[in-house]
Amino acid sequence: MSPSDIRLRARASVLVVEGDARARHTTAAALRGIHIHVGEADTGAAAIALLRARPFDLSLINISLPDVSGLDLISILKRDRIVVPWLLRGTPLSAHVAVEAMRLGAVDAVESPFDVARVVTEVLNEITKDDLARWLRLPAPSRLTSPRSAAERWAFLVLRGCAAEYDLKTIHDWARVAGVSYSALTDSCRLAGIRPHDARDFLRILRALHHAGGRTSNLVHGLNISDHRTVKTLLARAGLTMGPATISLREFIERQEFVDPASEPIRVLLAVLEEAGEALS
Repeated sequence: MSPSDIRLRARASVLVVEGDARARHTTAAALRGIHIHVGEADTGAAAIALLRARPFDLSLINISLPDVSGLDLISILKRDRIVVPWLLRGTPLSAHVAVEAMRLGAVDAVESPFDVARVVTEVLNEITKDDLARWLRLPAPSRLTSPRSAAERWAFLVLRGCAAEYDLKTIHDWARVAGVSYSALTDSCRLAGIRPHDARDFLRILRALHHAGGRTSNLVHGLNISDHRTVKTLLARAGLTMGPATISLREFIERQEFVDPASEPIRVLLAVLEEAGEALS
């Protein structure tokens, strides 16, 4: 197993949907043993609640659950436009069920028992490598801690904001996370040729996309906005819709209307993010 596989898995999250407590805990332990972040659900209803609350890179779904079948769960997720790559597991797993699972969009259908760590690693490397590389949640890169220009200073502050675990609704929130004063942050934006509120909205969407792995259907979970009209306006300026889709970093940069995509601050930011993504390739 290559080092890039290990780094990739360390960034991934998997939801285990399994009614049998012993099987669920055993599977979760095997995944945590290879540094995967794990969520656990014992019913279809619990799985739906978790998937609405946060994004996962993969879901392992047992064909038999206490409240619904695994295939019925997928039908509900599709109806509610909750998008997550999924793998069906179970014993026995008939050929008919496996075919139906693949028809519904499963990345695989596997009869238990199987090597959970190996199979999940292979699936994640296949379906999430590009998204996780391009949407890596970054610390501020060391080469920007002593910025040589207004553009580098602005990019440094944006990267600090991207590391936040919550939506930065105000410039004051962003300044607190970035470790600077409100006036220093707004001055930095203006020196970079960007209106502070446009920079804040750009950061909010960028941070939310990072946490959602580029999946637009999960984007709203990363934004602390209760007013539908505000969400719609913000997404329109970001060039995004809430339908099931995945957008790359460069696509977002080109579509968004907050900051000129050809500006020097954006070129600096994009170069740093893409260098980090290449480090995982």
